[in-house]
Amino acid sequence: MPRPREADRRGPAWQVQAASLARRFHLEGRSKTEIAREFGMSRFKVARLLDEAREHGLVEVNITLPTRIDDELSSRLRQEFGLSRAIVVDVPDTSAGALRSQLGGVAADLLAELTSEDAVLGLSCSRTIAATTDALTRLARCTVVQLTGTLAGPDIEAGSVESVRRAAKVGGGKAFPIYGPLVLPDGATARALAVEPSIRQAMERFAQVEIAMVAIGAWADGTSTVWSTVGEAERASATRAGAVGEIGGRFFGQDGEPVKTRIDDRILGVTLPQLRDVPEVVGLVYHPHRAAAALAALRGRLVDTIVTDTGLARRLLEAS
Repeated sequence: MPRPREADRRGPAWQVQAASLARRFHLEGRSKTEIAREFGMSRFKVARLLDEAREHGLVEVNITLPTRIDDELSSRLRQEFGLSRAIVVDVPDTSAGALRSQLGGVAADLLAELTSEDAVLGLSCSRTIAATTDALTRLARCTVVQLTGTLAGPDIEAGSVESVRRAAKVGGGKAFPIYGPLVLPDGATARALAVEPSIRQAMERFAQVEIAMVAIGAWADGTSTVWSTVGEAERASATRAGAVGEIGGRFFGQDGEPVKTRIDDRILGVTLPQLRDVPEVVGLVYHPHRAAAALAALRGRLVDTIVTDTGLARRLLEAS
């Protein structure tokens, strides 16, 4: 049998009076002053009875967030790392596809919430960003700029070009895509593409970006967008240089500071110093195996807002 509430032990007169006051206050939206006038009692007595109704279980307040957002973990993470926002999503299925899909849905709503008319929005290239724009159903009319070259593959469709075009279509704004790979064969090719008119137009707008949404990758197989696109020598070189994570192919160490690697001059896209100049950077990252990279990005203030899952959020709090 259910445990009796404290309110059930109170007399019927108290129950009726407290319930009547609670109904008017919580359901009808009446003020305490209005209720006091109706019942011929002081405002302070109304307040006391409303408090008693909650304390004794007559009134229960439930806060229900959509899409399994964990508000407690979100608040702890935001406070611990001094973030503008932290959104922690509870995803029971910890497979990569499920995590990307759930985080993408929440990130899409966040993007719609943060982006204003005539803003300049920047998007990096990743599977999580693609999942975000797939889930996007509303967006203010804004300019959408591609922050990195495209990383095409069997599970990312056409990469960030499609993500940028999709976001611009939803909002009805203008898109500035980068029709070029994220990682080029050599520095000379990267420099040549950077001055190509359409690509130059996009890159010239990096300094105008007001909100950027990027994915945080860990420097390991299966957790980075560029790991499989470079050779073993480049991977080893980046590891020796102290790289623990990357954003758009730009590497950073445990302190979140940029790490110089042999791959740098082959990357087509925004640099970490340019990203730090963006007023609001939203970082998407999931799964505890990216904990070192996520922690470094937070320590280095590379992102202002983080969207993550409960498993990684707990790991970050433990590590801090």
